[in-house]
Amino acid sequence: MNSEIIKNKFPGKISVTFKIILLTILLVLASPVSASWSVNSVTLAESVNVTYSLPDNTSISSGGGEVSFRENLSNIELIEKCELPIYRNVTTFYSFTHVKNPVMFVNITGNTSMDIITALAQVLKGTSTLVKTPPEGLVYKNVNIWVGTPGFATSRNIKEASIKFRVENSWMSANNVTSSDIVFVKWNGNSWIELETNVLSKDDTNTFFEGKTITFSPFAIIAKISGAKPTANANVSAALETPQQPAETAVITRIGSSWVSTLSIISIVLIMNIIIVALYFLWVKK
Repeated sequence: MNSEIIKNKFPGKISVTFKIILLTILLVLASPVSASWSVNSVTLAESVNVTYSLPDNTSISSGGGEVSFRENLSNIELIEKCELPIYRNVTTFYSFTHVKNPVMFVNITGNTSMDIITALAQVLKGTSTLVKTPPEGLVYKNVNIWVGTPGFATSRNIKEASIKFRVENSWMSANNVTSSDIVFVKWNGNSWIELETNVLSKDDTNTFFEGKTITFSPFAIIAKISGAKPTANANVSAALETPQQPAETAVITRIGSSWVSTLSIISIVLIMNIIIVALYFLWVKK
């Protein structure tokens, strides 16, 4: 009886109110936020795999500025990049997933908040053409890692950073290498230096490690074993003497947004719809 009275007295108001509530729910569900997936507190969009035919001195334009291919292209096996914001005192997890890339994560805690910054890993066929000498020891893999534009990766912008990488157990067994022999080394502009390297875990296929750094350059994963000597890569030396031809290089791009951006979008959508509903009720009271 009471419901009939209310319905008869406010038929239009109830109908419009339900429509507004339904519209609010649909707007939230239809938000672009729902199209992403979360990894370690960082929201990433689906990765896009593209193969480019790149001439010499090509650069990739990205949200974090242009990342230059200073490495000789004939020495690059794979290029994988990830784009994410960096926030002050928050760790951003740049994820790399290609099976041929030994680098799995570049984790950066910011000293400042920045818009989209690109992290790029160049998996190399041999010693980087940007260094003067190959690293000492038995080399597992050479890789260049770059974050942001030149001059970005400093203590002013980066509070701390680490690189998580893996080494195949089969390679270690074949070369009589143990996990304690593995060292992550970095070219500092004049020579190779050893970074703090820690063993994280091991499964049936790989052993996982972490190296500490706040600057980025050519890196190498090596095993420090007796009798191992640095070896130059003949193919790379030949490539430097030959005019550079366009090279086909796989480029894997992962574009993302942080959970902070996601939360902001949800908040804005909800606030806008609350305002609409409030304005409607103010109007019907007149």
